[in-house]
Amino acid sequence: MELVVSGDTFAHALQAAAATVVTKAGGPTAHTGRAYRRALADFLAWYSSQDGVTPFSRALVYQYRQALIDRDVSASSINQRLVPIRTLAEEMALAGALPEPIAAGIERVKGVKQRGQRLGNWLTAPQINAVVNLPNRQTMKGLRDRAILVTLIGSGLRRYELAALDVAQLQMRDGRWTLVDIAGKHGRIRSVPINTTVYVALVAWLTRARLTSGPIFRAINRGDRMTSDAAMTPQAVRDVVKHYVCQLGLDAVAPHDLRRTFAKEAHRNGVPLEQIQMSLGHESIEVTARYVGKDQDFQHAPSDAIVMHLDD
Repeated sequence: MELVVSGDTFAHALQAAAATVVTKAGGPTAHTGRAYRRALADFLAWYSSQDGVTPFSRALVYQYRQALIDRDVSASSINQRLVPIRTLAEEMALAGALPEPIAAGIERVKGVKQRGQRLGNWLTAPQINAVVNLPNRQTMKGLRDRAILVTLIGSGLRRYELAALDVAQLQMRDGRWTLVDIAGKHGRIRSVPINTTVYVALVAWLTRARLTSGPIFRAINRGDRMTSDAAMTPQAVRDVVKHYVCQLGLDAVAPHDLRRTFAKEAHRNGVPLEQIQMSLGHESIEVTARYVGKDQDFQHAPSDAIVMHLDD
């Protein structure tokens, strides 16, 4: 993992435990595994820069948490980084490299309290129609890109979930087309029903590309030809999204905002929160509620009741 920590025996124990944590999170190539690897690499690099005497303990992790706060890292990011560190302590205790009481103390380190609610970005209905119609449908790349945009907005998939889609996952279930067996965070598997628009966009691309098996989305070169049988990377999916949203002047919109758009549009049109939760693959309905801004009505906001008249 190339995580360097000062010290010898204890450093090796840290290295081994960190590798185990990443492996259990799906490995260094999985989405969660990559996040855990980055978080642990950052923590161990910081740890190695300390005096080399301070033991791995609850107090040390709180010290690291404060260092992140001082670096203006967001509360949500800090809390995400603390998860693999707690797991690191657990793995070291299991390996006999860390006393269980100390590990238990580290596992009880509290996250940073988040104040307010980060809304993020989302597209309006006119923006949705504008962006999905930007790709040139006369080309293979245009048909592929339209299918990517339509599927992200119409199904709420994460970009790495979309990149991993296989033709075999497009199936008829209970009389409607569905993307089945989507592998989401923490290995949770779900199936996502899709509407006719998503299905039509996918079939148009698959038909033009003559794909009947394997990855749905693949790289296309400047000659408008597929370059390999391999699936697109999540980064390539991000690049596709950014290319089109920037044409609309929406530079701040990211692929995850299309997932948020799916949730907000579904909720605005009366879909129960529990059904949106299942499509998104959220473990907690509270997370889904934050996506749709359930507690804030932007159509009937308190500010609408404030009447003011400005002089010319």
